[in-house]
Amino acid sequence: MDRSIYLVMEFDDKIIYIPFKSLKDIDEYTTGFDNQLELVAATKDIIGLDIPNEEILDAYLSEDIDKIDDDMQEFNNRYLSIKYQKDDYDKSDLEKTFIKYVSNNINDAFKEFNGLKNIYDNYISKYLTNRNIADRDTMKIALLYLGDNHKRYKECYFILKNKKIKIKTKEKNIVYNEENIKKMHEEDKMLLVQGTNMTIDELNEYINRQTKGKRR
Repeated sequence: MDRSIYLVMEFDDKIIYIPFKSLKDIDEYTTGFDNQLELVAATKDIIGLDIPNEEILDAYLSEDIDKIDDDMQEFNNRYLSIKYQKDDYDKSDLEKTFIKYVSNNINDAFKEFNGLKNIYDNYISKYLTNRNIADRDTMKIALLYLGDNHKRYKECYFILKNKKIKIKTKEKNIVYNEENIKKMHEEDKMLLVQGTNMTIDELNEYINRQTKGKRR
């Protein structure tokens, strides 16, 4: 099975990985949880894995099945950071914050955002041969960089967050009663099935093959 990104869950004596169709699919799933413990505990319960919560060690994302035991990937590629509920950023505010950062820190931005320098140089060459760059040009360059690219928006968010730059997030007022908890559980299950394009039984079989030493 050839999937683009994996949710990796580490326990005391095993590593389990679940393949999602895309970064956007996995983000839609993980955004429903507050933290690592909640994410892993809920995921194993949905699939029906008999592993105590006390054995949960870590969770991270991987694009490469041969690097599933390398939890340092997210520090090299911020788009691999797990997007929890608190990271459900407001897209419009992220754009404004990114534009401001690029405008005030252009040289640093070139180093931190891969591909931005090429877009900047191409824009200058095409549109600014006879005048200096203005604020509206910086805005256009920043938005050209982001495009409609989920990976770039997410990486931009986590790079700026890592620099302690605040970005508005979507507030969720949840009343934790029995009815709502059951509803959220069903929504999580639906997103897991949709995001992996596998039924719960198929996910179980996929994980069972892992424990028997077969990766796919």
